[in-house]
Amino acid sequence: MSAESQAQFWFGPKAGIQMNNHAYQDKTYRKQYDINPDINWHAGLSLQYTTDRSFAVHTELIFQQVRNSVGNTPEGLELDSKSTYSFLSVPMLGRATLFSAGPVSFFAVAGPRMSFWLNGSGEYYTQEGDDNFGVGGGPYKVSFSESVDGVGDGILTVRKSNRLQFALDFGVGTLLDLASGQRVSVEVRYSKGHSNMALDSYPLQEGVSFEENLQYANNQILISTALLFGYNPTDRRKGSSTNKLSNKKKVYFVDLL
Repeated sequence: MSAESQAQFWFGPKAGIQMNNHAYQDKTYRKQYDINPDINWHAGLSLQYTTDRSFAVHTELIFQQVRNSVGNTPEGLELDSKSTYSFLSVPMLGRATLFSAGPVSFFAVAGPRMSFWLNGSGEYYTQEGDDNFGVGGGPYKVSFSESVDGVGDGILTVRKSNRLQFALDFGVGTLLDLASGQRVSVEVRYSKGHSNMALDSYPLQEGVSFEENLQYANNQILISTALLFGYNPTDRRKGSSTNKLSNKKKVYFVDLL
């Protein structure tokens, strides 16, 4: 059961999965190390404003996690380095309807995305400098302090970080209007990263040649589903004006008595 909805604002929860592929500024870095794409998740709130069925302005507040996995050194020594970074992401997109059939419509979206780097952590083990794998390494957390450089006491300090990052999003999806006045949105989107994570590489341990290379941008393929609730402020204003008129009539009648 479904019906066409005519609300101006649509809002609701959104969640999905994403595949992250890192675009390194140093083109030879991928040849030196084993780097695997990461599949992760995202979740948050979605908001749309529309005046008709053909066009809408779309934005979100999304929490994302991005992982990076690096293995094996150019010298053939065993290396296992994994990092996890958290972001708040806010895209500002235009949505155009391609075609529709009753309560079902198909659309395309495009626009810029801003992401704020919240925090990060990681863990690594390296064989470098010793015959026993695991002698070097351990867990660490990322710090954005400008006063300390490098790693110490389980802290990796990133001094030249791009905490505010930009990307360009393109995607397609479908909307289904439900009889209950809600909408279900299913979307596939590609996000082309523009900003590098940082402007440098950072050693994880003194005496170890491997460094966490943060000179890369995050490219993502996102698949997500949202449940949207409609709200039309015009209907609320109509109800308010009717109530005011009714109240005025009541006051006037009392004055005559």
